[in-house]
Amino acid sequence: MSIIDQIVHISEGALESMGYEIVRVLLSGKHRPTLQVMIDRLDGQNISIDDCVSVSHTLSTILDVEDLIQESYHLEITSPGLDRPLTKLPHFAKFIGSYIKLETKLPINGQRKFQGKIANVDGSTILLEILLEDGTHTVNTFDYADVLKSKIFHEPPSSARQKTNKPKEKR
Repeated sequence: MSIIDQIVHISEGALESMGYEIVRVLLSGKHRPTLQVMIDRLDGQNISIDDCVSVSHTLSTILDVEDLIQESYHLEITSPGLDRPLTKLPHFAKFIGSYIKLETKLPINGQRKFQGKIANVDGSTILLEILLEDGTHTVNTFDYADVLKSKIFHEPPSSARQKTNKPKEKR
């Protein structure tokens, strides 16, 4: 189990009992690493500074007791923000109708990066409505297990036009 997985495992229950969900955990830097824990409220309200302070105190205590990170580190508690990452399958269902950027683990028809509107979620399948360069729409399906990363973006739909890797016609 990675250190990130261990941090999520030991802290998830405590934070859920306080009304928070862990959205993402990142550990970066070498000399004095930063442990960034992104949280969201389970009640759907926006994250406040007080929320971050409360989670920081609780998480600091848990991490000090467990001592998973040996060197000195900086703990940073953040909210998902407008361009929130979608890190769990239920996030996609929660944000049906939102525009997202999605990257797959392996290329699909020669491309790994897609953007469009979440049309639906059916089991572990994400249906993404994509606006093509010619102004038409298509719906692509992605199995959640094939998604490397994804995040919401707030741009006008015209900027969400997807280039396609269709073979060019020979003349």
